[in-house]
Amino acid sequence: MSEFHSAFSPLPNASITVCPLERWALPQFPFLKLNVDGAVNLHNGTRGLGAVLRNERGELLLAVCKGMFGHFSRKATEIYVAALGLQAIFYVGFHLDNIILEMDAQTVVHDLLSTNHDWSVEGALLEEVKTFFRFFNSVICTYTPRKCNRAAHVLARNALLFPAFQVWIEEGPQWLSDVLIADVNGSVA
Repeated sequence: MSEFHSAFSPLPNASITVCPLERWALPQFPFLKLNVDGAVNLHNGTRGLGAVLRNERGELLLAVCKGMFGHFSRKATEIYVAALGLQAIFYVGFHLDNIILEMDAQTVVHDLLSTNHDWSVEGALLEEVKTFFRFFNSVICTYTPRKCNRAAHVLARNALLFPAFQVWIEEGPQWLSDVLIADVNGSVA
């Protein structure tokens, strides 16, 4: 069985893979890995968005989290966080790089590369994310289980508690550093 299962690619610089790993994996040079995740508090309508960009050594390049308020779908939350992550790394200067966009929302990964047009609100969000693909040399969209997406999940959960837009470049808070180190070492933080 190959490490990745390829599917279709409607954009010349984007592709999809499914990653059957048990823990977070380092990206292969020249790729940078952008992990994204959303968290939802259904009681008060709060959404947390978290994204983290790392290099082939697992070093933090950028982490961002943001809270949002509103009653929209979990799928829309995952699409919003993909847009937030790509937008953040683009504006910080990582455009023209090779990016692995990794998330634990398999339907969103599939929809991001679908050639079918979705006329829903979620479809408009998907088109926004697809627009960002064009600003990078290549984008590989990858599904990974939540246990392999812990840093982004921790950031999203943090955004539920502290909804202000937060950004860290190259060095994050200790609670995030502990998760990043555990990811690289293959242990549980």
